[in-house]
Amino acid sequence: MLDMGFEPQIRDVLGHCPPASMRTTLFFTATWPKKVQQLAATFLNNPVQINIGDTEVLLASDTFYCLFFL
Repeated sequence: MLDMGFEPQIRDVLGHCPPASMRTTLFFTATWPKKVQQLAATFLNNPVQINIGDTEVLLASDTFYCLFFL
């Protein structure tokens, strides 16, 4: 939502929450551009980042499964 222009709304919601030092804030994303990382850092206190897979290359799976239940 940060990269889609919702920063003012997110700041408004967080304005009604406890300060960053007293809350837990989680971000989930498939992409994490530097610009969005920098913006997200303004909401965080001592962040921990967990990555799964390569963080430099965006690669879609070459396998696709589609299950139908009738």
